[in-house]
Amino acid sequence: MPVLALALALWQCAVPSRGAALQRAPSFPASVEMVKVTALVSGGHGRPLTGLRREDFQVWADGRRQEIAYFGAPTDAQAFDVALAVDTSGSMAAAHEQVALAAVRFLYEVPSARLRLLASFDNDVRFWRTGAPTAEVVKQMNEAAAPRGATALRSAVHAVLRRFAGADRAALVVLTDGEEQGSIVGPGELRAAIQSSNVTIYPVRYATAGPLGGSWFARQTLAAMARESGGRVFEGHGRDAAGVFQQISAELGAQYVLGFVPLDRSPGVHPLQVKVRAGHVHHRAGYLIGGDR
Repeated sequence: MPVLALALALWQCAVPSRGAALQRAPSFPASVEMVKVTALVSGGHGRPLTGLRREDFQVWADGRRQEIAYFGAPTDAQAFDVALAVDTSGSMAAAHEQVALAAVRFLYEVPSARLRLLASFDNDVRFWRTGAPTAEVVKQMNEAAAPRGATALRSAVHAVLRRFAGADRAALVVLTDGEEQGSIVGPGELRAAIQSSNVTIYPVRYATAGPLGGSWFARQTLAAMARESGGRVFEGHGRDAAGVFQQISAELGAQYVLGFVPLDRSPGVHPLQVKVRAGHVHHRAGYLIGGDR
């Protein structure tokens, strides 16, 4: 049994669901009542800071200070949802075994999260759910994978964001080299989906394109996803995968949730800034309010 199939089979997955990426990006209606944003505050040596209070934060949108109507602290023990997207395309062939092992470790590094979603992607995007016999899932995944196919990275991220619509705390961990080819979702559509969600994206990048560590475009693609969502890029090569996932898990458990009713409810993208009295804060760059459908 291939290592990748064995690793993913440990999820006890079920039959995949296709075509989610074809749907439109989610957005708040013009009558939106509250926007929520997750914020991670780091102090010395980049360690997450917990124990902060509502009054330690300020939220600014469109250059105007907003009143914080909702505040969720890490100590509130609110559940967060996590999705894992695994690149099974041809460009990742050399790293399939390493990525599979990393995926297995991930299961043990986020024990308190609701590991709701598992996706694999190449020239198509497939979702796997709990419930089916392992042998059946292994067979289906092996038959579905296209190791010589393209990489529908944007389509995969877009499809996960749709399934996490409305989540207060959610994260997407993407194991990929960042190469993009064959997505039906364009850069602008993906950016709108990120701005319409409260999902923190953590790309774990594997250098598979020679000594330069992948193309400039691939690195920029992953950096933009992380920056827009308030996450950051981790390097899969040259680091202990368990250590990477431990750090991601620690950050997810230290996130604050801030909610506000925007003063400007006009359709469009609204720049967002979160300020804190002490430390450095990571958050998504903005949010999108869509017009009435």
